[in-house]
Amino acid sequence: MERSTSGAGESLGNEQGDDGSGALRYGRRALILGAGAAGAGLAATLAAGADPAGAANNPVELGQSNTTSASTQITTSAGNGLNGVTSSPESYSCGVYGEAQSGIGVLGTPATRSGLLGADGNPVIAGVVGDSGTGVGVLGLSDRLSGVVGITSMNESNGVLGNDISEDGGKGVVGMSANGTGVSGTSNSEGSGIGVEATDNSAEGGSGVYAVSVNGNGIQGMITGKTTGQSAVEGADQSSGGGAGVYGESSNGMGVVALLGNPSNPSSALQSQTYGTGHAGSFAIINDSSASAALAASTTGSGPAISASTTGTGPALAVDGVATFSRSGVATVAGTTTDPAQTVTVTGIALTTSSMVQVTPQGFVPGVGIAGVVPDVSGSSFEIHLTKAIKVSLKIAWFVVG
Repeated sequence: MERSTSGAGESLGNEQGDDGSGALRYGRRALILGAGAAGAGLAATLAAGADPAGAANNPVELGQSNTTSASTQITTSAGNGLNGVTSSPESYSCGVYGEAQSGIGVLGTPATRSGLLGADGNPVIAGVVGDSGTGVGVLGLSDRLSGVVGITSMNESNGVLGNDISEDGGKGVVGMSANGTGVSGTSNSEGSGIGVEATDNSAEGGSGVYAVSVNGNGIQGMITGKTTGQSAVEGADQSSGGGAGVYGESSNGMGVVALLGNPSNPSSALQSQTYGTGHAGSFAIINDSSASAALAASTTGSGPAISASTTGTGPALAVDGVATFSRSGVATVAGTTTDPAQTVTVTGIALTTSSMVQVTPQGFVPGVGIAGVVPDVSGSSFEIHLTKAIKVSLKIAWFVVG
């Protein structure tokens, strides 16, 4: 198919006409790429020296500077429209060189395939190189498909590689989106594929993944398949000094929040499992403030906020330090010499028929002990009875289980 390229005054900003003139519409591309003044030729214009009158019809002389005031057009029905080959040993010699004062140096417009193709036979040299002193090295724009696509068939190679060698430290790859996803990684490998992989090889230790969100989540992990036993977010520490698989820190909120969304699910919101000896199963909680180091709450479900179990010889729960419980306290049987007392009632404690109330005297009265406890489930209370009435005050510690 023969294609002719008109001057820039016709080609930028116009749609292709019914007459097949080949004029193309570039719209915002012309603005972004800086396409210049009308009349600047987008086809190859070989320029040097002065502009002689009538030079538009002169033949192109090889090895000489050729000057014209109009576009030079080459049309062929077979083969390449224009071949540029150089055998110069200079590293920056070009087979084809295009230069524009304010427009586009080289423009390729495809009919069915690539607008511009760079192919290199050397396995270590790039097919296309974009080099810019102060601007963008390579810019890809598309209204329908991907702006830039990188494909490799070499094992353990990269489809797209971004490398920052600046002294102050920049970014190898930056992805930005106005309404979608900044960077997206997808793997179709069976079993061990990775959608996005990040590795930090710095000597002092940086971050493999660093995510910042102004109003949302810094990192969000989600599993949508039917695979069981997987984690939406997994952290594993393999350092010799012993670090943290997952580390959470908050200035004003909670360092780590675990939420179980399905009330009927028998799993736990937060699970810790020990495979070795001498270390905690999955996390250590350090508190530098007066707030709680760890908070577990069950609000809508019927399951426990924390469930601890063990099948080994160690304890399911070990507490080193003071422990406090909201369903415990001290009641006083207030007897006097004129008004002896034998019972005390504790109110405001939710009970069930399986609740167990344990009571212990916090003093000694000869011949007096605990006769029994009478729960009142509907009244959310229980009554403590002594073996006989006393004429003094006696404190009774109580603890409700279940």
